[in-house]
Amino acid sequence: MLAAVVVMFVYIMLVKIQIVSSPLEITISDTVSKTSLSIKDETDIFLDKLYQADKAKSEKKNSKSAAKEVDVEEDKSSDDAPSKDDGNEDPKQREKYRIEKEFKNDPCLSKTILESRYSSMKLKSFYGTHELSNDENYFLDLTCGDIEYVPEDADSQLEYTDSRLLDDDFESLNQYLRKTGYGSIIAGEDADLDSYDFSSLTDWYRFTGSSVWLPDQKYHLMMSRIVYSPNKIPLVSFIRLQLFDPNWKEIKGRRLRYVDIDDKELKSAVVNYERTKNETILDGISIKFPNILDINLDVESRSDLLGPEDPRILYKSTGDVHEPVAVFNQDLRGRRTMYATFPLRHTKPGHKKETLMLRTSLMGDYPFEKNWTPFFSNISPPPPPGSRGWMYMFYALDPLKIFKCDLDTGYCDIVQQNGKKTDIDRGGLLTSVRGATSLRSIPRKIVQRMLRRDGILDPDYPLEIWVGFVKTHIDECGCGAMLYRPNIMVLVRQENSFRIDLLSSSIDFGKDVMSWDDLTSTYCDDGNNVLNANEISFWHISDELPQDIQPFDPSAKEIPKYDDYMALTLSEADENVQVVFLRHVLNYVLGFYKHTKLVLSSRDINGEIEERTKRVEDCMLRSGIEYCHEYAKIHTRPKSDEAPSSENGD
Repeated sequence: MLAAVVVMFVYIMLVKIQIVSSPLEITISDTVSKTSLSIKDETDIFLDKLYQADKAKSEKKNSKSAAKEVDVEEDKSSDDAPSKDDGNEDPKQREKYRIEKEFKNDPCLSKTILESRYSSMKLKSFYGTHELSNDENYFLDLTCGDIEYVPEDADSQLEYTDSRLLDDDFESLNQYLRKTGYGSIIAGEDADLDSYDFSSLTDWYRFTGSSVWLPDQKYHLMMSRIVYSPNKIPLVSFIRLQLFDPNWKEIKGRRLRYVDIDDKELKSAVVNYERTKNETILDGISIKFPNILDINLDVESRSDLLGPEDPRILYKSTGDVHEPVAVFNQDLRGRRTMYATFPLRHTKPGHKKETLMLRTSLMGDYPFEKNWTPFFSNISPPPPPGSRGWMYMFYALDPLKIFKCDLDTGYCDIVQQNGKKTDIDRGGLLTSVRGATSLRSIPRKIVQRMLRRDGILDPDYPLEIWVGFVKTHIDECGCGAMLYRPNIMVLVRQENSFRIDLLSSSIDFGKDVMSWDDLTSTYCDDGNNVLNANEISFWHISDELPQDIQPFDPSAKEIPKYDDYMALTLSEADENVQVVFLRHVLNYVLGFYKHTKLVLSSRDINGEIEERTKRVEDCMLRSGIEYCHEYAKIHTRPKSDEAPSSENGD
């Protein structure tokens, strides 16, 4: 009897080995036979096997280089975790072991992120929660020094890595421009598009890369703007779609299932593909990467740059369907207009990707809008079945204005608007905040922990905190005609009142920023100086770290500490797409609350919010001007490097 069992076990294992070792023979029964997986899960596994089979086929053509690449991609094991046997391991080894355990719990935390070299910065910020007496006014009576915050402890100082360049070889660009006919915008109406090599043209530019982590698929979905700009005059713009793995290596040839295809369609498509091996059948249920977002460009009514600009992408985890949502602006009858779309929803054959115009009833039919900043609430009631739900928009900082947009209709309601735009003299310089990354909410359990610190024991108390990076624009401050830099922002909603609790000074992540007019230069003399933060791809936050006090003691006043990692995409001089990794973002933004309270009084949230926001913004912009002056001192071309001038003008 025992021998029979052993023989049967060996037979089963051999069958399994045969399936694994023959990746080119794929059937849906291989992945789903006699399992409890859903049809959607079965399809996901099928598409992954299809990708792995294609990958294996291409690797055979170049086995040596492929072997090295596989080693990097699959470097996710903990085999090299330090041994814990001797009990006297080096503290750095112990820390490495701890973060590798953390990595196992969240696939986005690859070794590329965990083992990068981090540098710290002493970043100055200004906060809007300073306590006031009854006769004090936040804007009139407090100075910037009164509300300045610079953390002293190392765990609360923002840390960053060198940025990584994320390239694109424009694969599939020719196919898209030929198939859609949009290539005639570039080549001319009479050109033979099938023989025209668009990707070889030198006037393509790619920037504004926005990325989001897909928790189910375990990839970063990147949307970037590609522009054809002959002689530096923008002609047409598209949104590029790419996938990156947890180590930020591009994944080519991978398909992702559309989230809105029913089980019957999924199963039919897979069965038909198995029968015919015609890959176009899978286009109806999935999207293949890299790709281009195929939206209507409104060619007939164009009056400006044709195509979408400033893409932002974030993940919606509310409602029936969890999915990425993209926001961008585009010309419509001569007016820049805001749109939303859903990259992982299918497109009807012969149609363009559905887009949703975002507007309020006061904007008219063709509003001029851009720089809206999307975010989601994690405590709002869930949407009704079948609805896509709502998305909030941070519209403006001065005055603070927030919209709530219906993702089924596109109509947006104003949920808060604080007074009128302020007129503050900052030495004659034009300064403003223009747009931001999407905002990410601090997890509810951490907010509840902070509420208990303020004596609020109700776990459902309506307070939320979001973190993002706004973009400041300063003209003629000493470094080019315009200087753009990212700044951390903390947005809070207490009960029904939004407010700005924190704005940081300008951040450059230790970079010598590429000049606008000369890409080989970092001197302020060579044009505008532009560094933009585009999107937060992910923000991983650990459980609360142990402290001397009991972490859940309601009377504890210590600020809790966390390990966190964030990926932030950047662009320099509108020329590239980069990613930088950050640590201690959460400790930084929570740290200033040790000087004040999170929960404000009814008087403050009902009457003083506008004055608080004005003071914080004013201090941040004044600090940005100071930053510009200091940056210019070390980025002005030395006189010895200047080209000699000709007195006779020759």
